[in-house]
Amino acid sequence: MTPEHKARFRMNIMELSEDIDAIEHLDFLEKNEVLSVYLKQKIKSISIPRDRNSALIEALPSRGERAFVLFCRSLSERSHQPWLVDILQGKALVGHMSVNQKKALRINHKQLEDDLDVEMYLDYLWQQTVITDYIKECVLAQRTEIERKRELLNALPSRGEKAFLVFCETLRKNQRWLADQLEASVYQRQLEASVNQRNRSYYLIGAKVLSTWVQTLVFGIHQTEWLRNSKSAKKTNVWVTK
Repeated sequence: MTPEHKARFRMNIMELSEDIDAIEHLDFLEKNEVLSVYLKQKIKSISIPRDRNSALIEALPSRGERAFVLFCRSLSERSHQPWLVDILQGKALVGHMSVNQKKALRINHKQLEDDLDVEMYLDYLWQQTVITDYIKECVLAQRTEIERKRELLNALPSRGEKAFLVFCETLRKNQRWLADQLEASVYQRQLEASVNQRNRSYYLIGAKVLSTWVQTLVFGIHQTEWLRNSKSAKKTNVWVTK
């Protein structure tokens, strides 16, 4: 595998580990001799999905140039995630959507599936380069409305830092409550993170104060013990002298 392709795997390991499902690709990659039977079983035996995904991504750079081409093919044809191919090929938008924005899309996925009018926004998202020609075609190729919604919603988290903002902007024109709900979810996550950080700070300060107090207490005990021993030693010396 070329140094450039290895670097793209390395740079995007967190993104790929979160978005792929390794199980969908293992049989295909083993059949095409990218993975050995042993390596496939080793990865498959990992119980935690994210760790399993990471193990696959970490293994691929050492499996030759065909590994890059065939993994991209599997992403497009087997798991229908062409936007991840764009990331690996360097065609994705600059920057990553924040963790809080991704969580907001995930938390509100059901509501968006119920209420979103895909056809109303698809062209605008394409014009703003939030989605590629290929993603647009994939969305329109789905047979049912619910499948078209899912295809678009599954693509958005990997479409760069401005995708969430543009998506909310276009929702606000006709379905304002959906934009408000997404932005409220992001704000809630940020608030929770802030509270957790503050609590952690308080905990660290408290732990430091307690540690200092314990050290002072232990020092005081040792000092008292030393003075007591010193006095005992003096009395013993006086007695021996007499």
